Amino acid sequence: MKELLERLEKSRAIWLESLEGVGEEESRWRSSAERWSVLDCAEHVVNVEHRILRTLQNAPAIAAAPADPRRESMIYERVGARAGAAPAPDLVLPTGRYATLAEAVDAFVDRRNRAIDFLGKYKGDLRAIGAIHPLLGPCNGYEYALIMAAHSIRHASQVREIREAWRAR
Repeated sequence: MKELLERLEKSRAIWLESLEGVGEEESRWRSSAERWSVLDCAEHVVNVEHRILRTLQNAPAIAAAPADPRRESMIYERVGARAGAAPAPDLVLPTGRYATLAEAVDAFVDRRNRAIDFLGKYKGDLRAIGAIHPLLGPCNGYEYALIMAAHSIRHASQVREIREAWRAR
């Protein structure tokens, strides 16, 4: 559990670092109509954080599986890599919920802190709860927490790409 909590804390720092210095105009800029802005990315990350925490809090018991380091590593690397676009499920698409990037950042920090608190106090076996992930299929609770950590890293890379395009425009 310690390693999982460290990954969540590290990925929180990576995500927040990617947003440092982004102004409000820059946060809303899109390189094209079909591309996301930094603010869109931030809202999406908050939406995913919220859904994963709710999944963990409400996941039904499943047959506990032993740790599978290869699978867990694959999930973390695959989700965190920005090798290509992955379709976001409709439930977590950005809708313009936050008026400012600062609001989205505050919401992210709140959700991530709640997740870290929940997982830090969790007394059961995370591998003995689970749910169906919309893109990865059946995942246990430990895998869902890894997805949360890796997902924000993926979008930190996307934010850096958007910022590079903003500066090059």
